[in-house]
Amino acid sequence: KAVDYYERRLKIAHEIADRAGEAKASWNLGTLYARQGDLAGAVEWMQVYVDYLREIGHAEAEEDAAIVEALRAEMKRK
Repeated sequence: KAVDYYERRLKIAHEIADRAGEAKASWNLGTLYARQGDLAGAVEWMQVYVDYLREIGHAEAEEDAAIVEALRAEMKRK
């Protein structure tokens, strides 16, 4: 149910050109995928958020990028 919610949120944000909302929904969807064990899906969606944060020069971009890199490293170990 949560996946459906975040996917709808992504679609709405995209339709109304809410880039921040789209990015945040991407992060949330990615964290949900990570909890479900879909690390590839998690990395894909969470990277969207990191890219957005870097684009706007947000201070937390590299902290969140480190989380994504940790997931990538975990994927390689599996």
